[in-house]
Amino acid sequence: MKIKKPNTNIFLILILAIFNYSCSDRSELKEKGIKTTAIVVDGVSIENEDRNFGTYTTYEIELEFENSNGKKIKVKESISGQEYNRLYLNCKVPIIYLPEDPTKVDVILTDGDVLFYYGIANRPLYLEELYKVYNESNTDSITNYLNNVSFRWEGNTTETTTYWENHNTKELIVLNSGMLTYATYNFMWRKKFLSELENNGYVKTQKDSTGTEIFENENYKIASSQKIDKNEQTRSLSKCFVVSMVKTDND
Repeated sequence: MKIKKPNTNIFLILILAIFNYSCSDRSELKEKGIKTTAIVVDGVSIENEDRNFGTYTTYEIELEFENSNGKKIKVKESISGQEYNRLYLNCKVPIIYLPEDPTKVDVILTDGDVLFYYGIANRPLYLEELYKVYNESNTDSITNYLNNVSFRWEGNTTETTTYWENHNTKELIVLNSGMLTYATYNFMWRKKFLSELENNGYVKTQKDSTGTEIFENENYKIASSQKIDKNEQTRSLSKCFVVSMVKTDND
């Protein structure tokens, strides 16, 4: 993606007007908008200079999608730096647009966006949800269930594996040969999950040299581990938490 360096000193003058227009626009989109998927075809990070605020960066992406009449539409949208760093060229993103003016678009990326447009409060999966996925045999039922917990779960099946990805929340579930594996980057997840294990009668039976912990109760065995991922583009580190679950009873 490209970088531009325009010079501007109108940031303070425009910010209130832009905020008020954005709120009005989102309300209209929520009431009348059509939800669909767009493709990111370009993006720029723009370094701005303001004599009052100094240097700051804004981010813009170009989207392409088809409206309800089958017409291809291209629009440019401003997003935050955090959102910009999660996207890449040709990736798919959920959007909502106004049918009478398809250039009026909002990209649905943040938890706040999902709550506003879908009424879903995104959250990671905990023990109850993992049990439900593990013991449900119908793939479509699992997909529907997951999308009531968090927005934008998509299911896929190969010859040996069934898996679900959530691109908004960066979560993954894999079902393979009687084992469920779940991965999340939610940094608050681990503490609550370990508390749930204790409350449900799990006992830690092992911890190996890699830091993987094994928990067991009378029905299940769960392995919990974590790893550090490095984003080469942003040079940032993030911690991924992974659990694997297998059933140990014979019922």
